[in-house]
Amino acid sequence: MERTDNLLNLKVIPDQNRVAFFLGVYNLGNTITQAIAPVLAAAVISLFGYSGIFIVSFIFSLIGGISMLSIKSLKR
Repeated sequence: MERTDNLLNLKVIPDQNRVAFFLGVYNLGNTITQAIAPVLAAAVISLFGYSGIFIVSFIFSLIGGISMLSIKSLKR
C-alpha cells in the first residue's frame, strides 16, 4: 500500500524540479499531526471524558472523508 501512496504523491507534485521540497512538506504534515494528536486527546479527555475521544475521532474521520471525496480526478 505504501508504494502506491508514494507513487500517487509523486504524480500530484506540481513542480517536478522541487520534488524534495513537496515531499518534505508532506512528511511534515504527517509528523505534526502525530505530535498534536496526544495533546488534543488529553484536552478532549479533560473536557468531555474518555467517551469524547470517540466523538472527536468521528468528526475528524468525517472531515477526512469529505476532503477525499472533494478530489475531482487524478491523471495517471
